Amino acid sequence: MGIGYILAGLVFLFNPFINIIDIFPDFIGYLLILRGMSKMADIEYKLSQAKIKMTHALAVSLGRFGVMLLGFIAKFDNTLILVFVFSFAVLELFFVLPAFKALFEGLEYLELRFAPNGISKKAEDAAKITPIFLVVRSVCALLPELTALKTDYGYVTSGGDVDLTGVIRTMLIILCAAAALVFGIVWLSSMWKGISEVKNNKPFVAYLEERYNTEVLPDESRAIKRSAKNFWRVFFASLFFLLSISIDFHYIMPTFAFGICAYFAFSCAARYVENIKKAKYTSLAFAAVMLLQYIFMWNYCAHLGSMLFPYEHPSFIKLYVPFALLSVGGCVLLIKIFAYSEKTMVHLLEDCVGYREYTDLRRQEIDDERREFLARKTSKLCKMCRVFAVLLTLCTLSVPWFSLAWAVQSILCFIVIMFAYSAMCDVFAEAEKVL
Repeated sequence: MGIGYILAGLVFLFNPFINIIDIFPDFIGYLLILRGMSKMADIEYKLSQAKIKMTHALAVSLGRFGVMLLGFIAKFDNTLILVFVFSFAVLELFFVLPAFKALFEGLEYLELRFAPNGISKKAEDAAKITPIFLVVRSVCALLPELTALKTDYGYVTSGGDVDLTGVIRTMLIILCAAAALVFGIVWLSSMWKGISEVKNNKPFVAYLEERYNTEVLPDESRAIKRSAKNFWRVFFASLFFLLSISIDFHYIMPTFAFGICAYFAFSCAARYVENIKKAKYTSLAFAAVMLLQYIFMWNYCAHLGSMLFPYEHPSFIKLYVPFALLSVGGCVLLIKIFAYSEKTMVHLLEDCVGYREYTDLRRQEIDDERREFLARKTSKLCKMCRVFAVLLTLCTLSVPWFSLAWAVQSILCFIVIMFAYSAMCDVFAEAEKVL
């Protein structure tokens, strides 16, 4: 049933946070936990709700990881770090805590109904210690950063003011990290025992496997709904990587990640992709080309980014031409990805709209009208995306002459994102009707 993935995911969650630094990225752990929950969530509604909440925890961890990477580039001061640490501590309590609570409630409900040995005692113990660990980990990350609010540490001596803020902050970081690590090890041990006890309950797992194979796998409507929703979720999320953010004359948004997301989007709806191999290869090719473009553009920004007239510099051609050529190549591949996406969306609509067989002719006419409307809307979206791909490339190429090119690119991207969100909501509404 994939319960082993939950155990693997826990390994990425026990480590302490050191301000905004997460040594073992939590999002990897949440992805593994979600993978482990997927089959059980198809069987039990409570676990399907827990899966949604765990997705929210994943979003929080991705935000933390993004801020951590941004911090390495932008070099945040202590006050801004305090703001981020406090914000993520609050988000942890609002989203991560309910996610684990829902996970344990779902497992307990399944065991109560189907486990011959009853509810796992060790899983109950793990459920009790989890809130304590999450609170301690957040508080231990926050406490050292509160020193940013204090500016009068030390006292006056003959040598002048002695500021002990840095020393106190360092000591607090070490002590709090050690305390959080101890709690983390205790929590991991408890969780490992609790989830392992559930996993090793052979009759219980065998019964879940049987239900999954007889009730879930043959359910074609569920597969259609899942393909449509997963494709659109990943496609919509990938558009955010086409935003442009400039900090200290450096463009930090990893556009190449769009290609990786597109690869997974096509994988989610493989049966509806016209040429799945070409679509995946094109996505990976885009990721590779834009990764090189990202490296060359960083090199350009490092040397000429802060200059008022970079095109007058002797090294301009040598630094500009590589990332310009790669940008054009990426544009061609991006247009192809949007073309594959359009065909996939249309094929999904054929099954998502009016999936049930109706004898009522008026009902069939309504479904046909709805299908045509959504097909036109998704086609318009993908045409808009292709135009945006060209404009994105032109903005990138104009960087040496137009310092606000990144802002124009971001505005255009937001317009595309808003239209994509509208189309995605319409498709989701139709996917729900499938069931």
